[in-house]
Amino acid sequence: MVVMPAQHARAGMTSGGRAETAAEGLCGTPVYTPQQVRRAEQPLLAAQGLVLMQSAAFAVAVEAADMLRSCSTTRRVYGSRVLVLVGAGNNGGDALFAAAELARRGAQVRVVASSDSVHVQGAEAARRAGVRWLDSPGAVGAFCPDLIVDGLLGIGAEGPLRGSVREVIDDVAGCAAAGTPVLAVDLPSGADPMGGAVDPATLVAQRTVTFGGVKPVHVLRRSVCGRVVCRGLGIDEQLRRELPWGLSVDGGCWPVPGEESNKYTGGVVSVYAGSSAYPGAAVLAVAGAVRATSSMVRYVGQCAQQVLSAFPSVVVGAGRSDCVVVGPGNSTAVGDLLDVLQRDVSVVVDADALTAIASGGDPVREVLRERYRAGLLTVLTPHDGEFERIMGSSPSHYVSRVDAARALAQEFGACVLLKGHTTVVVSPGDHQPALIIPSQSSWAATPGSGDVLSGVLAAVVAAQPRVESVAVAAYAHALAASSFDAPCDARQLADAISPAVAEIVARWRRGGS
Repeated sequence: MVVMPAQHARAGMTSGGRAETAAEGLCGTPVYTPQQVRRAEQPLLAAQGLVLMQSAAFAVAVEAADMLRSCSTTRRVYGSRVLVLVGAGNNGGDALFAAAELARRGAQVRVVASSDSVHVQGAEAARRAGVRWLDSPGAVGAFCPDLIVDGLLGIGAEGPLRGSVREVIDDVAGCAAAGTPVLAVDLPSGADPMGGAVDPATLVAQRTVTFGGVKPVHVLRRSVCGRVVCRGLGIDEQLRRELPWGLSVDGGCWPVPGEESNKYTGGVVSVYAGSSAYPGAAVLAVAGAVRATSSMVRYVGQCAQQVLSAFPSVVVGAGRSDCVVVGPGNSTAVGDLLDVLQRDVSVVVDADALTAIASGGDPVREVLRERYRAGLLTVLTPHDGEFERIMGSSPSHYVSRVDAARALAQEFGACVLLKGHTTVVVSPGDHQPALIIPSQSSWAATPGSGDVLSGVLAAVVAAQPRVESVAVAAYAHALAASSFDAPCDARQLADAISPAVAEIVARWRRGGS
């Protein structure tokens, strides 16, 4: 979860109430690289310097106090025990000024520093407030903190944990493992700022407070960041001059029929799915499409009886279509995939059809690139295993999942939806923001969930053939999954798509809120 101050909650509003973001037709939280935030804050740092650090530190202290009040053992700040981990950079300065503020509120605050060269003014303020330094590993355990504040490394960190920083984290690891909550300053030490690899020794945070703007790590590595709170630094105007690196999507424009609409005007979907071995894939892909659109859905394949039994409104047989989904459960041959790709319609390529891309070689690659040159939208929807079959290495071999998805998109000239607990959507263009769809639930990790998603994707793309449609469709799928607090099968997930669509449409009409 990402919490933004009011001025950051959306990327802007027009007078008509629509959320305008770097990706038209979507709403959510803009994501910026550390370099972008640094450029934006540079004028303010030059003008305010220490005042800016103290403002950030106060925000850290506020979040720390809130966590202490919520703690089952303390329920208050006064008298609580806070351990502050301090590094050599400005992040350590933020932590030291926060330590001073917490001490002034009555907390017993102790500092463990990874360096003798900590922020001078921050250290002076902490000592004046009564903060004491711990010098031995045994002293940490004896102190038995109620809260750990991790200010060791900031957004300039690179590589694995090492040296004195690693030693400090090893010293406090036992406290964290025993359940002491952790508040990270900017990011958990050991996590890559761009959302890449996480050091195994990283202190997993229950909450992270960051400044200026949300960074890639906060949306790609939510499992170690916990709840992310972003506090503004007064650099909104400067950040608006930057093209965001990405957008954490939480809604968008869903195609809604109007007074003159008929069964064709919202875009016709054709589903090529299923086989005698996997008839359920056909039913589930069709279910996703039917629950996501009021327009016509066609079915082409071996499972017409099962599909019609479940959805009598579906039209069986090839015909006019605006988007074709191919692959779920039907062992797609390379020739069949090439036949679909050579049509002048949008195409969603899923499951077995992705395997056909992997084995199809240059002929498939050239057809995909020709589609891109012709302005036709192709959506590839791999999970990690399918990605590896196509590209020869898993997403984990790339700097981040976004980099992996971009590599695949540029290789084939296609939009890529890389499935996972955090789904990534990218276009082949180099400079378009990555679209990140976080999941609030893992109940969608069930057989057939991807088949449902393929149908939802095709329904939205048929009406609005653009990359943003892929992201809002993925968001609807995630929102549907979040409605379950217990295991669900894929058919239940499909049935939850329509209520999710209703919620997305209602939010958009309210202006994306």
